[in-house]
Amino acid sequence: MEHIELRAVFEHTNDAVVVCSSDGLIAQINPPACHLLDAPAATLLGRHLPSLMPQPAHWASLFGGPHATDELPLTQLPARDARPALRVCARRVSCGNDAQLIFINPLDIPSAAQLPPTQGHMLERIVAEVERLDANRLQFVIDTIPALVAYVDAQQRYRFINRQCEVWYGLPPGAVINRPAEQILGDAYAQLQPWIQAALAGDAVRQELLIDYPAGARYVRISFTPDRDANGAVCGYVALVEDLSEQRAVEVALRDREARSRHQANHDPLTELPNRARFGEHLDAAIARGHTHQRLIALMFVDIDGFKAINDAYGHDAGDALLKVVARRLRGCARAEDAVGRFAGDEFLMIAEDLKTPGDAALFAQRVMTAIAQPIAYDKHIIDVSVSIGISLFPEDAIDAETLLRTADKAMYRAKRAGKNRYLRHANDTDAVAP
Repeated sequence: MEHIELRAVFEHTNDAVVVCSSDGLIAQINPPACHLLDAPAATLLGRHLPSLMPQPAHWASLFGGPHATDELPLTQLPARDARPALRVCARRVSCGNDAQLIFINPLDIPSAAQLPPTQGHMLERIVAEVERLDANRLQFVIDTIPALVAYVDAQQRYRFINRQCEVWYGLPPGAVINRPAEQILGDAYAQLQPWIQAALAGDAVRQELLIDYPAGARYVRISFTPDRDANGAVCGYVALVEDLSEQRAVEVALRDREARSRHQANHDPLTELPNRARFGEHLDAAIARGHTHQRLIALMFVDIDGFKAINDAYGHDAGDALLKVVARRLRGCARAEDAVGRFAGDEFLMIAEDLKTPGDAALFAQRVMTAIAQPIAYDKHIIDVSVSIGISLFPEDAIDAETLLRTADKAMYRAKRAGKNRYLRHANDTDAVAP
């Protein structure tokens, strides 16, 4: 491969690199590393790298001959004028002749607005000058990069590729060089062809997508950077392809865990209904809609009759089973615009929106009582169940959530005192017993 092609690849890699002597003196440093240290290269050359870092002894472990460590775990770089604080890890690669390559990888990727324009993307120019590195050294460096790096000419033939091709294509570099991209990529070529054409037309390409490579499907970030000759004509492009599959899986797992945590924080673990706090949010939203659209809303306080006696007679497991069945039946009575929640113990709440008349609330409560009244089978026992319901209407009985809850609760207790197995509206003593 031509030296200029190898340097073109090296200039578009994905790591900040510091070239040091075995005792940690900086011999070469690229722009991203300068950005991390917030200093120009001229002021850093010849300096002792560990002394420029927080916890110098920590960084000094990368040097020290045969006892030097190869990797530096997570560490913090404090904020500087040109960048925010970053968490980074470091990796050392010894390449002979006393030279040590230190790769510094940020784990917190700042937004483009926080970085200079040339550093706003991971794949912007990583190495602007490594004057004393020869082609063999550059090849060694590129082979250590944990991403697929290639140079493809204007005829779409591979002129260079690093050893990651063995992982991605199942082929050694020698079996790829001078072969057309379509032949090497197989079915993946059709997916990548629009981006390849864009790069050869002179456009820089940055995309994340799922690609079916010969060695298997991968979620990747592709970066194709056009390479131009002395006359400005595009003579090929540098391809950097990063495997984000593991990162993507971690992100999905984190999102799932966060979603589960939010669900657990907002829902009753036994019945899976919204808990009191979450139901309060539903009620506030329903009241806001009622104010806006001048609609009638019913809040119903539902209490299981004789729940303690059922617990005492059949045990707490039976009580839990009963609560689950009641919750399921309440959900079955609710329409898409309604809400059901568990208030506490054997008490539930329901919101019925968009009612036409107060009589609609009574019909809704009657439907709930009928659904709940179906006997429940538990461990060879048949348990009869009924509920008492208190109803409060917005805006007729109250216009705020606290008052609606309080008046519905009072109506429910009056229904209990009146003989249970009935519903009662707060505004009057009219009640109804389930048939």
